[in-house]
Amino acid sequence: MNHLQGETVPAITVVSVFHNREGFVERSLQSLAKQTFGDIQYLIYNDGSTDNTLEELRKFEDYDKFTIIDQENIGFTNTLVKAFAQVRSKYIAIHASGDISLPERFEKQFQYMEGSPNCGLVGSKVRYWHNGRNSVGKIDAARLTGSRLYTAASPIDHCTFFLRNKGYREIGGYRKFFRFTQDFDLFLRMRRLYSVSVINEVLVNCNSYAMIEGVRTNPRKRILQKYYADFAIQCDASYCESGIDLLDEWGVDGPFFRRQSSFLAKRFIMSGVSLMRKGDLENACLNFSLAMKEGRFITRLVLKPILWCLGWHCRRHDAKSNLKVKDSMPIL
Repeated sequence: MNHLQGETVPAITVVSVFHNREGFVERSLQSLAKQTFGDIQYLIYNDGSTDNTLEELRKFEDYDKFTIIDQENIGFTNTLVKAFAQVRSKYIAIHASGDISLPERFEKQFQYMEGSPNCGLVGSKVRYWHNGRNSVGKIDAARLTGSRLYTAASPIDHCTFFLRNKGYREIGGYRKFFRFTQDFDLFLRMRRLYSVSVINEVLVNCNSYAMIEGVRTNPRKRILQKYYADFAIQCDASYCESGIDLLDEWGVDGPFFRRQSSFLAKRFIMSGVSLMRKGDLENACLNFSLAMKEGRFITRLVLKPILWCLGWHCRRHDAKSNLKVKDSMPIL
């Protein structure tokens, strides 16, 4: 049943994007095959994987609700934009590659949306698994409805997104500008026209590989993530104040109109302190330097001597490293 080819349109279309996830395909897609909701279609993308992900995905081609799509690597956000543009279902859902959607996930989200016509997005709680341990993420209800949302990311985990297609199209969908935090930007804009909500139970088990291979462990990508999140907040704040979204108004030049952010400065300081404790002084310096650019006078006053000390330590460490290299060079 592939509605993209003009056949019956299902009530729900689920989109999942895999890139180099060969070891996670079987369990993840088996969780989709076991869903209790029947009127559903799965669009499974292989986004230019260089391992055996495609071969693992093709093992599910005989499932009548699955459509396996192979494409060149265009990235997660671009794939979502491409896929969602073709979907005509009443609802669209995200299934993160490698995650486990519990059997009643889509049935419960469907029932919730059917009973809440003003809701544009509903998520759920998530159970995170890491090194044999698990924890359940907490949901702060106040962050779902606050008129000004100062937070690091969407309060609804992206892997649980269940969207009303009509609302998704009305707000303009995912914006390709956002390499990171595209879910946060979508969440903020959805709140302008619809309510957003969370089902207060775990419907998704999230695997730990994202923590190992993703943005969380790359200090430079985390910096970009912070900037994108802050820009999404400023776009939303500008819209709430004047009806003008910076990205809609100025396109890719929108970030030139963003303001200094004390909230962003605090986040850079927190990251800098964390990196110092781990011994990553180079990236700690970078975070503190960015905090100085975003912060007010008192922030710059406090951080300046810290940066000087860190810089001296880094230069001393580099000098010792160079000396060791020279001492180990053979005499020709």
